[in-house]
Amino acid sequence: MKFKVENPRDKFERTKCDCKICTMNCRHMPGALIPEDIIPMYEATLYTREHWVCQPGDRDIDSWARWALLASDGARVVKDGVTINIPSLVPRNQTGGCIFLTNGKCDVHQAAPFGCSHFDTHMNPVEGHDRSQAYLQRIYQEWEENPEGFYCTIWHKLNNEGRKPEQLQQRRDTLQAATQKLEKQIRRKRSRKK
Repeated sequence: MKFKVENPRDKFERTKCDCKICTMNCRHMPGALIPEDIIPMYEATLYTREHWVCQPGDRDIDSWARWALLASDGARVVKDGVTINIPSLVPRNQTGGCIFLTNGKCDVHQAAPFGCSHFDTHMNPVEGHDRSQAYLQRIYQEWEENPEGFYCTIWHKLNNEGRKPEQLQQRRDTLQAATQKLEKQIRRKRSRKK
C-alpha cells in the first residue's frame, strides 16, 4: 500500500495578504500548482476570461494548459542523499509574471494555485518551510505514483513544446531585485512622512 500524502489545502489555511510586496511574487515568480489545482483553475478561467489567446472554439483543457501554464523544472531537493528536481506546472506569461494577474488583481483568486494562495512574504520561515514541504511532497507523490496522470502528462506536453520558464535561479534573482527596489521605495515614502 502506498502512503497517501495529504492535500496541503486540507492542512493549511489560505493566506490573505495582497500587499505590494506579496503580489510581487505574482509579477515575477508565481507559485506552482499541485495536481488538485488544475481543474478548479481551468473552470474558474471559463467564467472569468472572455477569451484566451487561442483559436476560436478551442477551449478544451489541453489548449487552456498550453495558454496558461509552463513546465518548470521545479524545486531542487535532496532525497536519500541525491539532488533531484520536482517538475511542476506554473501559471506564467511570457514576461515572467502570472498570466492570471490583470491590473494588479488575480482573475482566478478563489481557485489560485496552492503555491500562491497559501503563502505570503510575511510568513515566518518555519511556517513557509512546512507549507513548501507539504506541496512539494504532493507534487513528488504525483510523479512517483501517477506518472501517466493528468498533471505529469500536461507537464510533458508543455516541456516537449519548449513552454518553460527561465531557470529558477534567474527567476529568484529577478524577484529579489524587484522586491528590494519596492522595499526601498516604501522606506523612502515612510521617511518623507516623518
